[in-house]
Amino acid sequence: MVKTKRPGAPTTDTPDRVTDTAEPSASEPKVAIFTTEGKPRQRPRSSLYLQVGAFGSRVNAEHLRHLLVNHIAEQVRIRTLDDNETPWYKVQVGPLDSQQSARDLSQHLASLGLKGSHIVVE
Repeated sequence: MVKTKRPGAPTTDTPDRVTDTAEPSASEPKVAIFTTEGKPRQRPRSSLYLQVGAFGSRVNAEHLRHLLVNHIAEQVRIRTLDDNETPWYKVQVGPLDSQQSARDLSQHLASLGLKGSHIVVE
């Protein structure tokens, strides 16, 4: 524990390291990673996804997500966007390591009959 004191505040005990459990915002390009010595180092955050579909219906997006998780090993997410009070449910695969891996995955999905996917960067 580390003793901290703010001007006008009593001394309090705080942990040596604070862990943030909140989801990082998409605009944050890097995350802090603590090494065994406790010193932070920076690692770029992957924000490359393959968008496979966008729907006005959550049910349709869930259906596509279910199909995808049965055919690929990558993570599949549904990202909800509320534009002008009309929600859009975007089905995205990733994060992916590179544009080449996104293209390879897109070709694999096309061979399964899922054409029209595109790369998005967040």
